[in-house]
Amino acid sequence: MIEAPCCCLFIDFVQNISDWMEKRPYWNRAALYCAIALPSVFLCLELQSIFGSGLIFATGVIYGMMSLGRKASQQEMILNAERETTTTGSTLGTQSTLVDNAQPMSYTGPPKAAFDSGI
Repeated sequence: MIEAPCCCLFIDFVQNISDWMEKRPYWNRAALYCAIALPSVFLCLELQSIFGSGLIFATGVIYGMMSLGRKASQQEMILNAERETTTTGSTLGTQSTLVDNAQPMSYTGPPKAAFDSGI
């Protein structure tokens, strides 16, 4: 009804619903399709319902990917990487401080220098 209103011409409000959904952003459609797919799997856990709901869920995933937009061209990605390198001064960007700021889970003292695991 949402994707192909021509299949339901005999129902008068179908075109209004289809027009309304066409105006919505892609992430709304993705959320709708993913939400519609889940209840039937929970109510009837059989191969037919998993397959049918999986196809609906896959449609939601495709709409979700469409909402993210197109991938940038290779030249744009190279320019963004170079710009990030020049502003941060390192090639790792924002992830370079992750190891420096790491805290141990618990402090047990320094490792013994004489211990050799043999690995």
